[in-house]
Parts: sequence; structure tokens; C-alpha cells
Amino acid sequence: AGEGWNGVMYDVVGSTSPVSVLFFISWLVVGQFTLLNLFVAVLLDNFNTWGEDDEDVDADADDEDEDILSRMPAVLSPSSRRRKAARAALAAIEEGDAGHASAG
Repeated sequence: AGEGWNGVMYDVVGSTSPVSVLFFISWLVVGQFTLLNLFVAVLLDNFNTWGEDDEDVDADADDEDEDILSRMPAVLSPSSRRRKAARAALAAIEEGDAGHASAG
């Protein structure tokens, strides 16, 4: 509610009837309730969008890791030992990136 609404209310009451107070009070209550609901709706929408973006980034990172491993057939022979070493190296890199992100 803006400044001076009560002065306007008293002017209207003086020129009409005291019942107009009900209009002004109900107008303020409904208006404030509507603004509060809009504010909460925007917050919830932003939180939902923010969570979806994080899930997309995690899925893209996993796909990228698998893509990197599949592009290196010469380096990674069918030997499971080399494949496990490559996966461990990727995991160590990811942990290092997560450590830098949480520290900053």
C-alpha cells in the first residue's frame, strides 16, 4: 500500500458513508495477498528452474565422460585395467574440479 492511502480513505468516508472503510480495508488485504502470492510464485519458479539446470549439467558431464572414453580406442585397449585407470583419472579430475568450485 502506498503512502497516504488512509487520507484518501478518510476523504471518501467524509463524502460518502462509513461503509466505504470496508472497501478500502478489503482492497488492501486482497492487494497485499496478491502481491505476496506473486512474489512467492516467482521465487518458486526460479528455484525449480535452477534445480533443472543443475540436473542438465550433471547429465551432460556424464555423457561427456563416456564420449571421451569411447573416442580413445587406441589408448584404451580392451584391457580392463587401462579402462579402470582412465575412469579413475576422470574421477580424480572431477573431484579436483569440485574441490576448486566449493573453495571459491
